[in-house]
Amino acid sequence: EEFKLIDCKIPSNITTELIEELNNQCFLQKLTLSNAGLTSATMYSLCYLIEKNRHLKELDISLNNLPVGQLVEFMTVIGSDRKLTHLDLSWNNLMLPEQSTFN
Repeated sequence: EEFKLIDCKIPSNITTELIEELNNQCFLQKLTLSNAGLTSATMYSLCYLIEKNRHLKELDISLNNLPVGQLVEFMTVIGSDRKLTHLDLSWNNLMLPEQSTFN
């Protein structure tokens, strides 16, 4: 029902494998991947999990340096999800490099 990976310094390929295995957990409702060093591969697996999991209500991916290349796809998946009630993206730089300054 709940999986938390917080401040864990495991290799990103292991984190990706964990997320892929969580796809088999049909009743996962809360997922925390805070400060977990998410990579493009991890974000791809996370997008797939969000699309396929019918029970996920809470997602915390705070304190990650989210890969800019995956942000658009991630936001598209999140935008079409109607089950998610809580999303924590705090302490992530969500701006593309050319948008990081104010004019």
